[in-house]
Amino acid sequence: SSLALFAFEISMTVEESEEDISNANNARDDVTPGKSVQNVDAVNKTESAEQLRPLVTTSTVHEGDPHSVTKTTLRVVMDREERNLKSSEVYPRDTETYFDQTINETEDFSALNDDSHKPETSMPASAGGRPDTNVSNRAMEEAKGQAEPREVLKPVRVLGFNQNVPVINLSSGRNIKLFYTSAHLGVIYDVEKNEQVLMRGHVNTIRSTCCSKDKRWLVTGDSGPDSAVILWDAKTVQPVRTMLDTHPNGVVGVALTPDARYLATLSSDIDNQVFAIWDWTTGSDEPLCHTDLSPDFGLQTKIAFKEDDYFHVMTNSETQVIFYDWNLDGPMQSYAPPLNNETFKQNVGKFSNSTYLPFTTTALTGTSRGILIVWQTSHRPKKVRLYDPFAEAYYTALRPFTQESCYKSAVKLVPMHKTAITFLGITSCVSTGVSIVTGDAEGRIRFSDPNFLLLYWYNEARFGEIMSVTFADRGLIDGKRISLFGKYGLNQFANTKYPEDATIPREKFVVEDFVVSTSHAVLASIGVEGKIVKLIQREEYSIVNAVATHPKLDLVTVAGYCGMVKTWNYKSILPVKTRIFEKGTEFESCAYDPTGQFLAVGCTSGRVMMLDGIDLNDTMRRPIDFAKGVVTQLAFSQDSEYFAYVDSEMSTTLLKRISPEQGDIWRYVGRYRAHSRPIVDVMFHTSANYGYPRLLTLGEDRMIVEYDIPNSKDGNLELRTRTRVEQRAVPRCFASMGRYYKEDFICIANSESKLKLINVVTLMCRKTVLAPLQCPHYRRILALPENETENTPPSSPLRNCLKYNNHHCLIFLTNERLGLVLLPLDGDPYKTVNVIAHPSCERGSGYATGLAVSRDGRIAFTTGGPDNSIHMWKIDRDVLIAQASLYSDDMVPFYNMLTPELLNDLKDYFYLALLRQQGISSMDTRITAEKIPITEIPFVMRAIGFFPTDEQIELMMNEVKFSAFYETGHYTDSIDLDTFIKLYINHRDRYGTILDDIAQAFWAIKAAKRPCTPLCPHRNICPDVQGKDEPVIDRNHLLTVIQTLGEPIRHDELVDDLAVLLGLASEAGHVEDPHALDDLSVSDEIERRLPLCFTPRSFAEQLLAMELCKDLPVALDAAREIAVPPVTAIKNVQTANCMSGQ
Repeated sequence: SSLALFAFEISMTVEESEEDISNANNARDDVTPGKSVQNVDAVNKTESAEQLRPLVTTSTVHEGDPHSVTKTTLRVVMDREERNLKSSEVYPRDTETYFDQTINETEDFSALNDDSHKPETSMPASAGGRPDTNVSNRAMEEAKGQAEPREVLKPVRVLGFNQNVPVINLSSGRNIKLFYTSAHLGVIYDVEKNEQVLMRGHVNTIRSTCCSKDKRWLVTGDSGPDSAVILWDAKTVQPVRTMLDTHPNGVVGVALTPDARYLATLSSDIDNQVFAIWDWTTGSDEPLCHTDLSPDFGLQTKIAFKEDDYFHVMTNSETQVIFYDWNLDGPMQSYAPPLNNETFKQNVGKFSNSTYLPFTTTALTGTSRGILIVWQTSHRPKKVRLYDPFAEAYYTALRPFTQESCYKSAVKLVPMHKTAITFLGITSCVSTGVSIVTGDAEGRIRFSDPNFLLLYWYNEARFGEIMSVTFADRGLIDGKRISLFGKYGLNQFANTKYPEDATIPREKFVVEDFVVSTSHAVLASIGVEGKIVKLIQREEYSIVNAVATHPKLDLVTVAGYCGMVKTWNYKSILPVKTRIFEKGTEFESCAYDPTGQFLAVGCTSGRVMMLDGIDLNDTMRRPIDFAKGVVTQLAFSQDSEYFAYVDSEMSTTLLKRISPEQGDIWRYVGRYRAHSRPIVDVMFHTSANYGYPRLLTLGEDRMIVEYDIPNSKDGNLELRTRTRVEQRAVPRCFASMGRYYKEDFICIANSESKLKLINVVTLMCRKTVLAPLQCPHYRRILALPENETENTPPSSPLRNCLKYNNHHCLIFLTNERLGLVLLPLDGDPYKTVNVIAHPSCERGSGYATGLAVSRDGRIAFTTGGPDNSIHMWKIDRDVLIAQASLYSDDMVPFYNMLTPELLNDLKDYFYLALLRQQGISSMDTRITAEKIPITEIPFVMRAIGFFPTDEQIELMMNEVKFSAFYETGHYTDSIDLDTFIKLYINHRDRYGTILDDIAQAFWAIKAAKRPCTPLCPHRNICPDVQGKDEPVIDRNHLLTVIQTLGEPIRHDELVDDLAVLLGLASEAGHVEDPHALDDLSVSDEIERRLPLCFTPRSFAEQLLAMELCKDLPVALDAAREIAVPPVTAIKNVQTANCMSGQ
């Protein structure tokens, strides 16, 4: 009864203040929002409390305010076709799964048959209009008359969610609608319709979200380069404003005022963090007010507005809570109250969340010790500035606080949970008006009244700590009728199934239904009436690297470090089977055999489990346990007779299939450690020249290894060949080109952003092209299955520009991007496209690790590794083909990759090579030709500024020599200008040579030096190198290395080259004047002019006379992906630390 009286008094207070509220609203209309405010210090205590006091304390929308969100037309022009931020696919969901410890998610094997469990339309075949799917009436009305933009790679579904970002409940009726994030995508998920609308616009991982009280406006914010804060209309799922560069490195926290008029942001820079308030409806790029925060306060991540008076706001980090007072036309004041373990003589723990208690001056903060910290407004005197009308001057006086302000102090600690409080919030409650909601690390949820007395609790959530509790808005509790609540308002719920609370009167506990998200990526819906608990999702919550598609059915399987293997039907988007293994089982890789009967799953422990391809049951009595490291790659032969896998210990294991009567289906053949560095890929290659599948592995040691399968038996895997395929670059992955080329090729992607076609019979490089994306780390490349176009009708204008007869494509995955390139490979930038799949490095917490393609080549799946995201992409090849058809001349893209000056120089050198064939001094009639001999290729390359190695020269000449051999049977001995331009662009160093490249070469030369040889005998007397921490090589050692290691230079060649570089000869070479230096005694002069020792800079500037940049911005953008370590490396470090006792 006391609680009911408390609620009744609050309601009377609200009713009595309506007239004051109206007057205050009219007064506020005179204040002009959007005015720039001068920045103040973080703890400025010189302004008067009266100046900072807001004019009104109410949570209702200001009806008299012309700047109200409900009255203002947002001045934002949206271009839906250009942004393409709406992507909705509709699939029915006809199953319910309850929130039980033993989870069986939709073990509906009828979903395996596409025809028997197909929605109104299968995967959309967009043909100039929206697909005919069972979307809602609102979506159909919006899409009427508009053609859905077609994209080469378009995200259509997200399997899972980011459990570290709070889930927002957008439900307004009985149907559950949620908003959550996955990597850089926002998702609105309609649970009943099994429909997702993807919200695109971020390039970094979304770190913070919020919504208005009426669930109309959503805000998403990211941190990293090119950061953005985007405000969305939840009804139309369209952005209404995109705020770019609100803070240099993005935001870690965002919050809207209850009426959505103002937006608060916290920057992500811990050394110079800024808290700002924005009037986002005006379009201004400047905040209303902001304040700088001291690094001593820690990184503030949580924001909470006072619901009934949002001119008071608080933030918190793990160690400090800060309170702020702000207004529309004045500075912001902030105060960080001191609180440590000595304040209450006990350890309070780390802070998690904070909130205000409505209609009071109380604020609350949850801690890792299960304690609620209660903050109250301080009543100690404060210095304020007052105006004396008689003296016509300001003076300072002490005034006590009698109202709400930012000056609060901790008054008591309230123990709420036995474990850490991970969630803290406020919700409406019929019996008490408001209720304090807390969740802890063990999955328990407690509801308490404003006096911290327990009302109700839920202990059913046993899947990790509570990350968010978000309530629906079904109109069950109306704040305007709060006077009806309490003892009288509960009468209308007397005959309902709402539970009784824990108070002595045992009144009905009535709150809105809510959705819980946990750290184990579990989404559960809890209906308070009847206590109905329903599991919505349970997904991967740890590192997820493994993904594979079924070769015969529309199934995709995902496995990760949390020990869960889950299979989906990707046409109906229904989970088919989920199997959770014992704790500690971590899956790194998986693969189906070509028949789909088996699913092999590799573990970080070195174990391989052979499961049934559909029901995920074990097919062997014991798992395969021969590897000592992490199982990184798996492969089956095309006839399903052989199975091989590689591990992080650089060994390869082979098994052979036998009849079930002989015991286990798979028998061990042998293991071999053939690589000296980690193995990056493995494959079985089927060739017409061989009567058996060939097992090939590719390693970072630049070797392709072939194993002798026919002669391997009795636990002994035989080695056939080891072939080096790279000289300087590091191979990353390879794929078989199958029938897409007339010759039998495999394609290798390397660290220098090149794709190489290797003849699988001779293992000789036949072609090198510029990779479609300049990234040093390619994760996977796959040739898409052959597929005739079905998305473009014959009458479509797009069909007329499809000049390519084939639709063969290569799909690739880097650390961050997913891309597609047309075959045959030629380095044409117009034949490729890529999109951000999983932000990595400074853009996000994850990086792309796994790639799988559906059996029809229309759907791709990617995994995000540490960010535990799985994205489903729709592939439309016709759009890429149309893009490649935009130009009439095939050479235009290559010309555009060269500057006009460079192109003219290249033409001059090419025609100079023509003159050299007849002799520079020849007086005979010149014979006009369009081609030069391939022997002239190295001279023209060096003249244009590209200095290839001898091996690179041989590869270039062989590429031209064998270019038409398969069709004609003859060698090609000459090359024309256009072909030469392509050859130059595809083989040259993309970023040229920078100082760091020369420094790395110097370190390598020093590493090759004998240990007994001093580093540089002249180091102490060289003025250019004294006191510098850089590699220094003495002159004699450098000359010795040049003539003995790597590709050695003969002594006479070295003399010729140095003579030209040092200006001792005007020209040299074997073509123009082979005897130019015979009569010159240059050896002594060369030795005299060379310095005693070289640094990288002196070598480049003094000897080579080159102007070098320390770094190139473009090169650094690509090189940042090198910093992402493979998950296997992380696992090895963790294992080593555990073994060493660290």
